[in-house]
Amino acid sequence: MTRAILSAVAASILVLAALPARAQMSEAVRQSGPAPVGAVTPDQVAATGDHTSFEQEYARRLLDLPGDDVQGHYDLALWCRQRKQLAQAREELLKVLRLQPEHANARLMLQLVDTQLADRSDRHPPEAPRPRVLPGTKIPLDLLVSEDDVFRIRLAELRSSDRVAIAFRGRADYRFVERMRGTGLFADSGYERAFLAKPPVARAIEMLTTSEAEDLRGDILIRTNPRFMTTFKTRIWPMIARNCASAECHGSPEGAGRLRLFNARSRADELCFTNFLLLDAFESGRGRMINRDYPARSLLLQFALPPDKALVAHPVPIRPLFRSADDRQYKLVDEWIRTLLHPHPQYTIDYRLPGNSQRSLFAEQAATPADAPAGEAAAPPDGAQPEAALP
Repeated sequence: MTRAILSAVAASILVLAALPARAQMSEAVRQSGPAPVGAVTPDQVAATGDHTSFEQEYARRLLDLPGDDVQGHYDLALWCRQRKQLAQAREELLKVLRLQPEHANARLMLQLVDTQLADRSDRHPPEAPRPRVLPGTKIPLDLLVSEDDVFRIRLAELRSSDRVAIAFRGRADYRFVERMRGTGLFADSGYERAFLAKPPVARAIEMLTTSEAEDLRGDILIRTNPRFMTTFKTRIWPMIARNCASAECHGSPEGAGRLRLFNARSRADELCFTNFLLLDAFESGRGRMINRDYPARSLLLQFALPPDKALVAHPVPIRPLFRSADDRQYKLVDEWIRTLLHPHPQYTIDYRLPGNSQRSLFAEQAATPADAPAGEAAAPPDGAQPEAALP
């Protein structure tokens, strides 16, 4: 009841306070002609073209609005609220109050918007509890990476040639433009529009390589898998699952040789990214399972060769997966390793590997590689491995 009364009182005061201003604005528009770019006139308040979504129109108005225009941001907040876009209205009101803390109408509208947002939150049903096992399997979810970790790994491994679906949460790309306005390339006013016209992958990579955007990176959501993971999921993992991840081998709860893998029919991203991480993290006295510095020395390749053809033989006798380094399957895995980013990117994920597989690589794995073995060239130190055409 108290919230309803507060909401009604605030709305009444806000409407009464806005009437004179709106009348004055209408008169000013009639006398002075067309409004400047970015201004919101009373006649425009209810108008958004049928062909333009709210997000597009809001972004356009925000882009054309000077950052220190108090009345402009207030009018934009009013425009958002009338379209029931309360989060954006609140954001604009906070800008107004940062510029002019004593702005009475902005304070009243912010109080009303916060009340409406609280009402919305109260009406939302409680979030369903997360299942304890991966659907269709008996694998506890606690042993797998989370959806947030999947997003972080996709982001860390992103490259310009990837074709992925990207969402910028909270219009992170527009917030990046607003933050960078007047600096670097953005000193040229035309670059703002040029940046926003870029494909989403190009926008994301520019944000990832700009130190001023570090806090925005968590709002870049890669919704589909980059190439490295689609290849792993469809071509590399099935080969490993058939030959190395049985219940008698690395698929057992104990994990032969300190390496545990999760073998199930599910193709869920949480499962596939976990198995990728387990392989990527594994290192023993014989070397790394996936060696981005010297791909040919990866244990994933060497352990699968006949002992007399391997640089590093598997510690116990097994049936070789490859006949030689000329085997088509060997080349597939070798070329996949070469498509991974080099040096190893920083993941900054929360996942902890089960058992003894944990390494510190997730904080920062990249290190200066040791001298290359005789006759073997190290991977390029500045960026990705050379593109390899997977067969």
